[in-house]
Amino acid sequence: MHIGKASKNKMAFWCWEIDILLAFDTMPPKKSNKSAPVRLKDGLVLHRWILSLFGLDDLASLTKDLKDSKLEGWNEKGNSRYLNALIDRFYQSDEIPEMLFREYDENIFRHTSTISDKRREKIRWKYFQYLSLIFTEIYLDRYFANRDKLLSDLNIYLQKLQEEEGGAFNDITPFIEEELSKVAFWSATGSGKTFIMHMNILQYQHYFEKYENRNLLNRIIILTPNEWLSRQHEIELKDSGFWWELFDKRASTTSRTGFIDIIDIHKLEDKAGDKTVAIESFEGNNLVLVDEWHRGASGEEWKKKRVTLSRNGFSFEYSATFGQAIHASSGKKRTELLNEYSKSVLIDYSYKYFYEDGYGKDYRILNISDTTDENIVYGYLIGSMMTFYEQMFVYEKEKIIAKQFQIEKPLSIFVWGTVNAVRTENKAKVSDVIQVLQFFQSLLSEKEKAKQAIKNILTGQDGIIWKNGPLFRNHFRAIKESFSQGWWVYDIDKLYADFLEKVFNCTTPWSHLHIENLKWQDGEIWLKAWNGDYFGVINVWDDAELVKLCEAEGFITGVRDFSESLFHKINEKWSTVNVLIGSKKFTEWWSSWRVSTMWLMNIGRSEGSEIIQLFGRWIRLKGYNHTLRRSKYLKREGIIEKSLWWDEISLLETLCVFWVRSDYMQQFREYLEEEGMPTDDMHEITIPIKNNFKKEEIGRLKYLKIQDGADFKKSGEKIELDIEDTIKVTVDWYAKVQTIESSIWSKNSVDFREIHVLEASHLAFINWEKVYFELERHKADRSWNIVSISKDNIIKIFEDPKWYTLYIPAVSLEIRYENVKIWNDVAIALIKNYFDSLYNKRKQNYEWSRMEIWELSIDHPNFISEYEVKVSSEETDIIQAVRELEWQIKSWVFQSQDLSQGFTSLHFDRHLYRPLLALGKNFPSELAVISPVPLNEWEQKFIADIKNYHERNSEFFTWKELYLLRNRSKLWIWFVEAQNFFPDFILWVIEWNKQRIVFIDPKWLRNIDDGFNNPKLRLYETLKKLPVNDMNVVLDAYIIAPANYNYVWNWKWQESEDDFEKRHVIFQRGDYIGRMMEMIMKC
Repeated sequence: MHIGKASKNKMAFWCWEIDILLAFDTMPPKKSNKSAPVRLKDGLVLHRWILSLFGLDDLASLTKDLKDSKLEGWNEKGNSRYLNALIDRFYQSDEIPEMLFREYDENIFRHTSTISDKRREKIRWKYFQYLSLIFTEIYLDRYFANRDKLLSDLNIYLQKLQEEEGGAFNDITPFIEEELSKVAFWSATGSGKTFIMHMNILQYQHYFEKYENRNLLNRIIILTPNEWLSRQHEIELKDSGFWWELFDKRASTTSRTGFIDIIDIHKLEDKAGDKTVAIESFEGNNLVLVDEWHRGASGEEWKKKRVTLSRNGFSFEYSATFGQAIHASSGKKRTELLNEYSKSVLIDYSYKYFYEDGYGKDYRILNISDTTDENIVYGYLIGSMMTFYEQMFVYEKEKIIAKQFQIEKPLSIFVWGTVNAVRTENKAKVSDVIQVLQFFQSLLSEKEKAKQAIKNILTGQDGIIWKNGPLFRNHFRAIKESFSQGWWVYDIDKLYADFLEKVFNCTTPWSHLHIENLKWQDGEIWLKAWNGDYFGVINVWDDAELVKLCEAEGFITGVRDFSESLFHKINEKWSTVNVLIGSKKFTEWWSSWRVSTMWLMNIGRSEGSEIIQLFGRWIRLKGYNHTLRRSKYLKREGIIEKSLWWDEISLLETLCVFWVRSDYMQQFREYLEEEGMPTDDMHEITIPIKNNFKKEEIGRLKYLKIQDGADFKKSGEKIELDIEDTIKVTVDWYAKVQTIESSIWSKNSVDFREIHVLEASHLAFINWEKVYFELERHKADRSWNIVSISKDNIIKIFEDPKWYTLYIPAVSLEIRYENVKIWNDVAIALIKNYFDSLYNKRKQNYEWSRMEIWELSIDHPNFISEYEVKVSSEETDIIQAVRELEWQIKSWVFQSQDLSQGFTSLHFDRHLYRPLLALGKNFPSELAVISPVPLNEWEQKFIADIKNYHERNSEFFTWKELYLLRNRSKLWIWFVEAQNFFPDFILWVIEWNKQRIVFIDPKWLRNIDDGFNNPKLRLYETLKKLPVNDMNVVLDAYIIAPANYNYVWNWKWQESEDDFEKRHVIFQRGDYIGRMMEMIMKC
């Protein structure tokens, strides 16, 4: 052990120029006369093109109703619940018809089953992951089917953007064919990029084989920035059931069918070496998957090697920081990167969207102007450590609940940008780590000074003023409550002792810092108080030099022999380490769920994108039941019980970031803004919800529910796939043709679709073994073991075509060799539809015979307790309006009002609760976020119209009562026969003892190709046949079409508006509520 000389700079840490980030707040941006550089986000052509196929311009419009976690997973048919939500009404697409969408969804289900099979926890896609996979299906299908058409479509769309929007799109050059062979995924760290990568491999193989590509796929290569990440991929590939191999120079570089090669980019060079191989030795036509292209090598090197490896093949790229890496470049290189990735990013789900959806930890950011005042700086430092201590305090206090939410023990981490800890300035050895250690020493040994600083912070007397008040006045609530001895009086002695014990593992009131170098563990230094367990680890390359500098600065140092690494055991449950100090080079490959506070020391501009990467990794959250989401969001959605949730859990779900060296703060802010992450204060306002009726009155209302324990798969009668006259199937093959043909079939030709059947001449070419195999796989995917299938019965079913309607151009049925595959694909599509219809009909009969009438209660998931509204701090008018609404509701004052730009509060006293919040389609999404999901414009109009009708017709309701409830949870009732139809509203009309229960849904009609035969439009008929156990209940259903009758142009028959209303389809115009109520009362 060595005790060094007294430090001449013992108090050098007082003069740190720091910025500390503790809570959301704002920092005035530096003024500049220069125009803002073009951002990648503003020119994502490929991403916008994909969205245009859905008839949309932005991702938010597609996803706003997909975020309910209850939509995750698969129904028993093997369809994603997102599929029905999308097909039902969330988009109107002429480009992606339902049949094609269902085919994509089946592919995703099959591939998901493949990579989930060996996993303990089966994969359940989040909505953004599912959309990434759907987008990939769409792109690859068109890429392989007709590359010329894809190229033409993209360039036509680019030209449209340039003409209509200009801006960033004007600088983008037209697509060329070579650029089509690469797509990129801009996805936040923690959003499951590895799973998407594995799915992309299977998706690519599927379409490669489907279109019978004559060229063999030589190799599948995962290209990584370092060996550690290669090892991580090795583990994940094993879990997904792939065959893989870390690249070995001694292995053959020829084609390796079925294997996935994992290659560190540094092992590929222009010429072969001792540990490298010449990149040209790899044959072309490879599938290359590039992970984090900006790390591990220069951007030019990445691009050169990726292009060489995939010259005649295809590549996928994945990164959380495309925008930041491009932002850090300049000149010609920046222009080239913007042009390249504007045309290759398929989906933008960068950190902004990840955070706004409630995924990952929250974070606290506050900038304080530079100061050299020793007392102010010391107060900042104490405040930062108190923040970490409070997290430790709450964790120890609520360990059981923390475990339920999968929250790990907090860890504070200090990171700097260089490889080594020691650097030379003015011919002297210096280190930021020394300043950290001096601060730790001060906390341990200068007891009275530390206690006084803590007291000043808790009582608001620290002199640290921010926006006309003490900086920490709203902090440390848990600590204040636990150590309070009265009004603004705290037990500081007890608090300080607990602080030392929890942070430094120190049980004595006074101690010294001990620094020990681990002899047989390169780069590892341990920290402890005099008599405590080790509380900290320093992980650096120049450990010996750092220890020498510590000796020179007066620290107690020593050497420890033959001990196991503490660094590699930090994530173990028994680890005593609370503080990790390390170089970015070490921490960029290291991962932990524990990180709760993060110090960035002396970070330069060149490390910006890497720091965002670290930030993204450490902000990840396992979440309750592996949801990855913050508990506040889960509580609002009713996923966790209110009794389980407590306020302090939010503290443990927050990453706090602190700064040493303020010159990086503005640069880091720019990176946050480039990512779209909030750097300004987002005001959170909770709007309470009031029930309009007492629970006894709500209990009078009835609703449908299937008997508990009813399970068709387990107790239903066995089904034999055979001819059944009641089954009718429609398949539109024009939808398929339209996506792959360049000019033969126009959209207008859909009005004149030809109807044909598969004649004997076609059936003679059907591969019935393949049809049988595909149907058995279809059955296995859905676990519909209750159905038995035989090849003979399949052939028999096709002998009489009366059971199907097939829209297909005659040219596709001409007897030509190239059409044989079409006939086989058509046969498979028809028999799958027949199979599904037969199963669903039997299941519907089973369940409806077991349907019961139940009484409603306020515990039902459709009742919510509050809204959370987040508003940008700059939108003072919106904040004021929402605050006023909050006060009104708490005071039981209710009035409908437009708060701002279509942000509306609706009050209808016959809805079971109020208010109902709505956002108009033109409301800027960046100004405010509302949870749960607000009403859309059509739902808002329906609420306003039915309220108006109720108020105008008081005489009509003299002896009748009307009640309404939004079916927010999608758990109320669903109708299998109507393709899992979820109505948006439930309406009750009570007259004496008779209850009319009406299911109402606003729905577009333009995508319904089978007219009035569509099960959704015939639901009102089906309900009449439903046996119920209450003679006083009448069931009914209506479709509210949010469009003009003249807009329904794609129906085959020329029905009148009266024809629609007779079938309970009401167009949302005129006195449509009155017409609907008149029909309801006739039942």
